[in-house]
Amino acid sequence: MIPQEINECNIASVVLKEISMLVLLLFLTIPITFMQIQNHSLNSIENLVLILFIFTSLILGFKSWHLHFDALLLKNLAKGKFDTLDIDNAIYRVFGKKIEHKNFNDRIQACYKQISSYCICLILHTFLFVGINLWLLIHL
Repeated sequence: MIPQEINECNIASVVLKEISMLVLLLFLTIPITFMQIQNHSLNSIENLVLILFIFTSLILGFKSWHLHFDALLLKNLAKGKFDTLDIDNAIYRVFGKKIEHKNFNDRIQACYKQISSYCICLILHTFLFVGINLWLLIHL
């Protein structure tokens, strides 16, 4: 790998790892929400919103794990521990995706594209958290 590619791998690795750490928000939002709803009887719409909240939590957790996994692969690629064939095999074994014969820039851009869907899920989760808690506080 040329030094520019190594630098891009290191930058992408740090960005993906730090963004994946936003999943720690789940450790605050889920317990707070369930403590709020303990003594409330919820109707069907409120239960549906709560299920959507839990679903976004699961999706957010899986997406965060995926970003963290990609960050580790890029970090090891930059250090020279792996080559692109090893990465292709690892991604095929874990995710079932065949990404052979993709150039380096396409791989980095694919990692950055994952961030946008992650952020959309994070915004939806946060919106649901605020909405549920405001609803519960109003109806106390």
